Amino acid sequence: VSSRGELVRVFLILLVSMFVGGVIYHVMQTALPKLLTDRLAGMLGDGAFGVGAVFAFVFIFGGIMQVVGGMLADRFPLKLVYVSCWFLQIFVMSGIAASANLGIIGFATLAVMVNVAALPAENMMLAKYTPAKRHGLAFGVKFVLAFVAAPVAIELVAWVRAATGGFDWLFAGVAVATAIVFILLLALPGSQVRPAVIPAE
Repeated sequence: VSSRGELVRVFLILLVSMFVGGVIYHVMQTALPKLLTDRLAGMLGDGAFGVGAVFAFVFIFGGIMQVVGGMLADRFPLKLVYVSCWFLQIFVMSGIAASANLGIIGFATLAVMVNVAALPAENMMLAKYTPAKRHGLAFGVKFVLAFVAAPVAIELVAWVRAATGGFDWLFAGVAVATAIVFILLLALPGSQVRPAVIPAE
């Protein structure tokens, strides 16, 4: 990255991926309990304990991947780690849309794993391609996007559920959005390119 224009381009691409990633995470949190109830009816019991236990397993196990993602980001090129996570999300979201019975637990766990594993590389890229004096602003914008993503995801889940009676089209649509973000991320600079040091005004 050799100019302010290039830095802006990278930042805008990351803004899109950060927002969509946040929507995906909150869609999973919002839709998964009902999705498990719909597709594992009778297997998890009548109460909330079974669904809650599976939900906790998915997010606890998936959350561990943030440590693994950090290790990968330290060892491999950031773009490779980040883009690979988004590429994998295309397939796991498609798997959630199409799977039934116990397969939904596996695909849901994988979805959270790859979504969370991308975060360390994402944060490192945001810091790398933002002028040092603007790191606070850049991360502030990221967390605003995270807050905005939550209500957007909730409304999206509610709208699709009301319109279709299920979540198949929700996760199919998420898979398409993930594929679009993946294509955008291919435009990020490779690991061989050094970020420019542009002083803040």
